[in-house]
Amino acid sequence: MNLEKLKKFLESEGWAISLNQFGHGVDWYAWKRFEGFKDCLCNERPPSVCIKPAKIELKERVYYAASIEVIGEVSHNNWINFQFYSLSFEEIKKDREKLVNKLRVAWNSVCESEDTANINQQDHASNRV
Repeated sequence: MNLEKLKKFLESEGWAISLNQFGHGVDWYAWKRFEGFKDCLCNERPPSVCIKPAKIELKERVYYAASIEVIGEVSHNNWINFQFYSLSFEEIKKDREKLVNKLRVAWNSVCESEDTANINQQDHASNRV
């Protein structure tokens, strides 16, 4: 699968395509929101999952790979980036649903641990009064 076919496939699956100014030789990335992700604190809604293809030139050869990631604020000024990287376009096409589910579990786990930490801090502070 080439870069243009990946883009068309993702669009057909409901992924939005946006300009990527920092794109490792590729001027676009795909993004989509999924149900089941806890809200990002920065914008108070679930984070987007992004697929970012990259063009890598090594010793006169050109390689293509992609990452699938979720980035967001999980506690006050604490940002996190979960990603799977160096994926072939075929892996993105075949495994993206499993990878999104794994990102969801990781994201929600950190958010839940932050929620628990905040509750424990509040309980500890109220016990000092």
